[in-house]
Amino acid sequence: MRFLTLALLGLFTFSAANSFAQPAIEYDGAFQLLTPEKIRNLLEKTQIAVKSKNKKVIKNFFEDHGEKSFKLELNINPEVVERLGVAKKYTLSAKNIEGLNVFHAFFGGTFKEDKQVIARDNRSAAGRFIVNSPLYNQGKQYYFVSLNCGYQLKYDKEYTPRFFNLQCRASGQDPNEQKAIEEDD
Repeated sequence: MRFLTLALLGLFTFSAANSFAQPAIEYDGAFQLLTPEKIRNLLEKTQIAVKSKNKKVIKNFFEDHGEKSFKLELNINPEVVERLGVAKKYTLSAKNIEGLNVFHAFFGGTFKEDKQVIARDNRSAAGRFIVNSPLYNQGKQYYFVSLNCGYQLKYDKEYTPRFFNLQCRASGQDPNEQKAIEEDD
């Protein structure tokens, strides 16, 4: 009996610790949890899809991952903008893949031959990506969540692009409060 009590106590203690250890943000499928590891994985999968430079592959990527609200931004270093004659900012999403060539050049590391387009500090671009989740379920309360992540894209000594300094913030609101506000207006 004593062993059973200790086992149950241990089970509840570790279960509670594990449930608080992971940030849980549900998105699009409302079954997948967007943890820091999954955020990095999502960005790396996006990089692979963009490297393909195939519009169909990229659209399929957005559809397969349920990322209808996923939007990726690329803010190019001013030093590089001047050398390349490109715009300062590009956006890539399921609805907008017009800047694909620029994303491909940066994410694919196609600047190896022309090292002059890489900024002196090897930081060629920075950006952010946004995932708007329909619901975040916390007990019986539901929230709309917007996940806003920033990243930097640097080239290593072999001029291979690497993501670093990845930081994310989540914000949200209770849809019941929003509904109440809309009804008052």
